[in-house]
Amino acid sequence: MRVSNRKLASAGRLLRCSFAFACVAWLLPGSITKADTVLQFAQAVPTDVVTATASGGVTTLSTAGNLDTDPTGSSMLVTVTNYLGVPGVNFLAYETFVGVHSVGSATLQSFAGMTYVVQEYAGAIAFTSGPGDTGANYLTATFTDAGFTGLNHGAQANLADANPPGSLTLTSDFATFGAPLGMALSFSGIPTPPGLHIAGATVASTTAQNAGTFSGSAVPEPSTFAIAGLGALGMIGYGLKRRRKALGA
Repeated sequence: MRVSNRKLASAGRLLRCSFAFACVAWLLPGSITKADTVLQFAQAVPTDVVTATASGGVTTLSTAGNLDTDPTGSSMLVTVTNYLGVPGVNFLAYETFVGVHSVGSATLQSFAGMTYVVQEYAGAIAFTSGPGDTGANYLTATFTDAGFTGLNHGAQANLADANPPGSLTLTSDFATFGAPLGMALSFSGIPTPPGLHIAGATVASTTAQNAGTFSGSAVPEPSTFAIAGLGALGMIGYGLKRRRKALGA
């Protein structure tokens, strides 16, 4: 599925406009300083994949290779549907897996009569305005002990962490975050057979689509209010300009 330059340009305009509305929404009472959804997302292009590559007993998870929406080949385009506790914002961002790799061996564990693949992962997942972890940082999640689990030979898996008790940290250009922090990514569409399984001592190479939610207590940075004000003025000015044009002024 090839995305045209016109579609990418439209995506950029949508990102800027919808993010301006999101900034204005942050000014509403009760939208900050409480434990809430920090960022929720889904893939913008269903055919993009996260690639798991097993080599030397270590599995690397990567967003590289999705050239349809990222000419640099390092990220995938996603739709953010909730940001800083404001649902329905629907702006586009680039998701980049940065050095996400397995830590320790994968094991099989039984629970309620089912067998699961379990392994820990470290690295970072960034959501930015530009591809390859560039531009404005909407959110970066960094972790050293995220749990990767999925039904053995199944088509789905999860990557999750929490602080406390884990190492998860969340950073952004637009807010600071306080505990408790949470991260939950779901991976679907793992090709079956053979599905998710262990090769040697690590998760076997495969592909999947992903979506997820990050949570915490968000406090917007002072610059965020300036951005919100500028965004509001810009959108108001644009609306007045269009109205005068329509009236023949």
